[in-house]
Amino acid sequence: VGAATPFFVFLLSNVFLREKLTTMNLAAISVLIFGSLIISFEKSRRHNGWHRGMAWGILAGLLFSISHVTSKYAYDAYGFYNGFVWTKLWIGVFGAMLLFSPSVRALFYKKQKSPNKPPGQFFLIFTNKFLGVGGVILIQYAIALGSVSLVNALAGAQYALLVIFAALLSKFWPRVLKETYTRKEIFQEAAAVALIGLGLVLLLN
Repeated sequence: VGAATPFFVFLLSNVFLREKLTTMNLAAISVLIFGSLIISFEKSRRHNGWHRGMAWGILAGLLFSISHVTSKYAYDAYGFYNGFVWTKLWIGVFGAMLLFSPSVRALFYKKQKSPNKPPGQFFLIFTNKFLGVGGVILIQYAIALGSVSLVNALAGAQYALLVIFAALLSKFWPRVLKETYTRKEIFQEAAAVALIGLGLVLLLN
């Protein structure tokens, strides 16, 4: 999804927004997308490399790209605040519509027995949602200020940081998060992070 979204954003913004990028920008976007693709290669008991589930990820990337490009159009036409309300209001509307489902409403009253419930669970969930909302707002504001293609290409940096944080937690705080890596996976993730770092350097020059 992280690799497909900036690719489709670049194509759509070129057609509908007439967005012009420099040669260095194009090189940076290409490297960032390639780095994201390397991270997406999966090796597990069920999958090795590309598999059918990734087709759904590509479709999701296309839909996300349409959303980002239309949001950029709205920001250019109506300003950030009005554009943000009109483009994101419907997320809340469709979310509220789920409450009409009896099975969804039942979840609010269902008490689950969890003897191993970790302490501070509410704080962790609240912090997670707060950071998620803050991230969405900042990304949309960046799209409103600059190039929608470049902002979405920077998603590769998000996945590089995710790999680094997961590795650090597994190494120093395995009780919080424990992931095992083979030598091949370590090389793959390191190569992806290095490529994304190169893309960021090209983007900032």
